[in-house]
Amino acid sequence: LHDQFLNADFLCLDIAPGMLEHAKKTRGNKPYQWVCADAESLPLKSSSIDVLFSSLALQWCENLGQLFAEMSRVLAPDGCVFLSSLGPNSLFELRESWALVDDNVHVNQFVAYLDMVANLPVDLSVELIVEKAHVLEYERLNQLTSDLKNIGAHNMNAGEAKGLTGRHKIRQFKSNYEEYRQKNGMLPASYDVYYLCLKKQSK
Repeated sequence: LHDQFLNADFLCLDIAPGMLEHAKKTRGNKPYQWVCADAESLPLKSSSIDVLFSSLALQWCENLGQLFAEMSRVLAPDGCVFLSSLGPNSLFELRESWALVDDNVHVNQFVAYLDMVANLPVDLSVELIVEKAHVLEYERLNQLTSDLKNIGAHNMNAGEAKGLTGRHKIRQFKSNYEEYRQKNGMLPASYDVYYLCLKKQSK
């Protein structure tokens, strides 16, 4: 983004102070502004932003209608949103492996495209939508679960398991996931990714 918009003022926003501190350390001395805030309640002036960019953050927001309303509010007329989000087929191997163990919700349930855009305000239109499947591979299951933990992919759904999960259930879950091991010896983790461009209509 910095290379594409050399003369732009950049504002970097995240709800987690730790993530902002990490980003500051890895972005060198670039003149960015750093803001700790909730995407569903942006501390920004109306019509003050030309471009919004969000990578794999929407699926962790609880109120998409409020999120898109805030995006629309802060965007200038003809401003654009470029975003990516996860679709409902993401991590299906993980979800189905747990489903054979118990009825608890162990994996986030991601929103389908039509349900997502149903939350758009009237002045935000979809200019482009691309859906693409990505598959990551792991030698061991704990590498996958560790990756999910490190990116903050915690379970936010109603019905999620509370407290500790017993060893028997964990062994059964691991055995179920082994059924997905591929011919190359690797365990897959599938992601269903939406890439969207939204545009705010000028009045």
